[in-house]
Amino acid sequence: MFKLRKMGHLFVAAMLLMATASAVAAPRHITIAAAADLHSAMDAVIADYRQTHPQDTVDVTYGSSGKLLTQIEQGAPFDMLFSADSDYPQQLVAHGDAAGT
Repeated sequence: MFKLRKMGHLFVAAMLLMATASAVAAPRHITIAAAADLHSAMDAVIADYRQTHPQDTVDVTYGSSGKLLTQIEQGAPFDMLFSADSDYPQQLVAHGDAAGT
């Protein structure tokens, strides 16, 4: 079950990056905050993304989901958050610190 969840994260990360890239034709600088346990999955997604979008720059900051949440609440300029705890992104959306569904 753990591997399926990681593959799910990998798929979601890839889809979000592709959606971000297709929305803008000009080179972009994408900043991502990601839970430390997603490091290998995100590295794979970023490597694939860079092959198809060499003009874009992607920076990933890894850390604990709780600390990343605090940084975002205090104004850290991340474009995306990949959290190990689904409550954190929902909390950001509820407080108006992020867009989401």
